[in-house]
Amino acid sequence: MKMPIVGIMWCLLPCPLLAAQASYEFKLVQNPGASVTRVLGLNGQGQLVGMDDVIRGRHAFLSDEDSYVSLDRLGILGTHTSFARGINNHGDIVGAYAGSDGKEHGFMLHQGKLSTFDVPLRGAVGTQLNAINDAGVVVGVWIDRAFKGHGFIYQDGKFSHLNYPARVTPLLSESIHKGKLSVIGTPTSPPRATASCLQAAG
Repeated sequence: MKMPIVGIMWCLLPCPLLAAQASYEFKLVQNPGASVTRVLGLNGQGQLVGMDDVIRGRHAFLSDEDSYVSLDRLGILGTHTSFARGINNHGDIVGAYAGSDGKEHGFMLHQGKLSTFDVPLRGAVGTQLNAINDAGVVVGVWIDRAFKGHGFIYQDGKFSHLNYPARVTPLLSESIHKGKLSVIGTPTSPPRATASCLQAAG
């Protein structure tokens, strides 16, 4: 009986060693003409979104290996502080900008058309759109008058409040996998972890 057990253990031992041999390519992203570049989102096509200072201040951008563009350069995003946080495989982009009213507002770029969003939930004074999947489901954060963040889902033209356990800040990146909407938040007090993954029915 000992030999088969030893044999099985010997077969399993190389597996972690093979996994450890996986290689990754690290790439420094510096947009042309920018002294500050922050990448905040990436899709399966290798397109990047984030914020940079190509235009004076901080503004949303889209880039890939072949091109770079400041988003809505002459419009709201180019004339206000803005950042793009998420992009899906269809090229739809979501993010937020600081309005002239001093409040944060969400935006979506779909087929070149810009739409702005404010969560219509009671007490909301700020809105961030943080991620969008290929089905067009958006997750984000709305801010109340006490400057506390709350999660939300935007789907089929409707906003839904997303409840979280106490002590979790909904940073909200998301994906759809096997019918589940996976949403990530970060603990705000000990015990701390890198992230907490919450799931709601998709």
